[in-house]
Amino acid sequence: MINLKNLLTESITTDPEYVAYIKDQEGSIKDPRGFHKAYQDSVGVWTIGYGHTGPDVKPGIKWPESKAEAQLKRDLAEAELKVKNYITKKFPGKTLNSTQLKMLTDFAFNLGNLSEFPKFTAAVVRKDWKTASQNYKRYAGGKELTKRNSDFFNKFLKPLLSQPTAVDNTLITPTGGFGPKMQRAVNAAKQNTWLVQAGDTLTGIVDKLITVGYTTSVASIKKLNGLKTDMIQLGQKLKLK
Repeated sequence: MINLKNLLTESITTDPEYVAYIKDQEGSIKDPRGFHKAYQDSVGVWTIGYGHTGPDVKPGIKWPESKAEAQLKRDLAEAELKVKNYITKKFPGKTLNSTQLKMLTDFAFNLGNLSEFPKFTAAVVRKDWKTASQNYKRYAGGKELTKRNSDFFNKFLKPLLSQPTAVDNTLITPTGGFGPKMQRAVNAAKQNTWLVQAGDTLTGIVDKLITVGYTTSVASIKKLNGLKTDMIQLGQKLKLK
């Protein structure tokens, strides 16, 4: 099994789609000139930008968008590190793909930690999406975060629940080798080339390669192949190195 600390070498803060998703979830309050201004959230905590809190947030302060986004990425990186450390401690030997990491980082960023959501966290680690869908709802001040819960379900859980298998028990064989579902990734890692087949996405390709111990990222594959977007074509041969 791959050690978690070697599993994910690129921070998810470099994923613009994920950063945009968190921005939308957190929201912000701006003045007429477009500057972010400090405000008290639903439970009275002083906040600025995209969910940033702390002793540096005081009434009356204002930030430009560049500072708000930079702080968001730092806060997400801190939450991501919390997730990695927590999973390493609580689930030794387990690994996370980028989707699992994004889900758990969202929780850690929004709520500060994962310890209050043991069932949800364990379900995500096991890829038990049915159990995860029963324990994902978040609350603040006794009220359900309706929009956040709905968006989270639609973005992450709904697509996973539609997959034919939920719990990941097919990647590893009883003898410790990789099962048939991962053989493409094993072969691609040896050849440093991925042949695109139906259903492939850049994120899915990276997740499979990382699972078999091949370090790469969506950004790296796009750069190597001159891709401007995440769109890939059936039959396309993607260079991995």
